[in-house]
Amino acid sequence: MVRFVKAACVLLLLFPMASASAADVLSEDAFAKLVLEELHSEAPGYEVRIAGRLHLMLKPPEGEVFQVYLDNAYKLYQASPEFRSDIISSYMAAWLNPEFGEVADVDVSRIVPVIKDTGFIPEMLQSLRARGGDVSQWRVPAHEPYNRELVVLFAEDTDTSIRYLSEQDLAEIGFDGEQRLARAVENLRGLLPDIQLYGGNGTYGLGAGGDYEASILLLANVWKSDKIAVNGELVVAVPARNTLVVTGSEDAEGLAALRRIIASAMQEEAYTLTDRLFVYRDGRFVLYE
Repeated sequence: MVRFVKAACVLLLLFPMASASAADVLSEDAFAKLVLEELHSEAPGYEVRIAGRLHLMLKPPEGEVFQVYLDNAYKLYQASPEFRSDIISSYMAAWLNPEFGEVADVDVSRIVPVIKDTGFIPEMLQSLRARGGDVSQWRVPAHEPYNRELVVLFAEDTDTSIRYLSEQDLAEIGFDGEQRLARAVENLRGLLPDIQLYGGNGTYGLGAGGDYEASILLLANVWKSDKIAVNGELVVAVPARNTLVVTGSEDAEGLAALRRIIASAMQEEAYTLTDRLFVYRDGRFVLYE
């Protein structure tokens, strides 16, 4: 999946640079019109129209009308206006390419674990209902609890998207059973680029391309490494999908820095997770209280 846009957002958060003034950023309406024009240019056979605030309706030459919501794309654009073209292009690649083919087409070597907050699935269901979708036909994504705040979903990483898989999907392709999470973690380890460590003096950011930073929580080898030197127990923040920062439980300045990053990410990032801190104990992260 396209990752460089998300990686840029991580770096901007951890190492802030001068941002564009509000006057340089397109309004919501102007952004939607720009996306509309890009779609007309790239997909002339599609019928496209604006249906509401940051909301487009697309109809392919053959097929049913589907809805496109631009909220996340616009939020990413606001955070990094200089990447406007890349952001729009990455979203268009997902909209204009079929991403939900037959389950038999799933590449099991690319099934990965995705960390989400516990409200993610209920919010998906609520969004489906609000958009008039057929709830009875919706397959709930396969998931397992990780801790009181986070769950692990299973998804196929494709060139254009992250495709969540249901329990039925996993059973059909033989990716079920007690070892499914371990298999997915191994897949993730193989698919991730080299994990980068930023910062120092006991407080670090971890980067892996922008889509799976939160899922690094599941990689035991990272947390057993002596490269992450902190004062006390490992404490992490994962306020967004593309943001993972760590410090020590006895590092007051580091903990304060994590809380500042959480506050910023929860306001500015498109794919937010949680404002809680977690501590590494007995091979997994639990709530830091």
